[in-house]
Amino acid sequence: MDRLLVPAAMPKEFADISLTNIIVDFSKSISKDDIRLNAKSWEKIRLDKIFEIKKGTRILNRDMQPGATPCIRATALNNGIIDHIAHPPNHSGNKITVSYNGSIGEAFYQQRDHFSLDDINVLYPKFNLNNILHFLFAL
Repeated sequence: MDRLLVPAAMPKEFADISLTNIIVDFSKSISKDDIRLNAKSWEKIRLDKIFEIKKGTRILNRDMQPGATPCIRATALNNGIIDHIAHPPNHSGNKITVSYNGSIGEAFYQQRDHFSLDDINVLYPKFNLNNILHFLFAL
């Protein structure tokens, strides 16, 4: 596989990036600080120690009307968005959604406010988390 899988909200140009054309110079850092990762010092940590985990809300299909709010459901496709509905968002943007039913464990970064259904856990970070780190945690 030599293509990147990117969310639908990413610029189209990103989808055309070939992994074989990316050259990484590991001798240079993108940070002003010298950052070294030592995996030997890593340890397992429970998600609830670093995220507040909130549940989605149940809505029956017959009660969903077309609208502008992204609706997140347990799926491995389209960043978890199954439709846009008329309900107001029940979660703010810049969160990670994790499916615990159907496509179990699928995680996606949600940039916008959205409505998560009841088969989704929404991770609210207990620390400052930028957009890049959200994507990394969702991996």
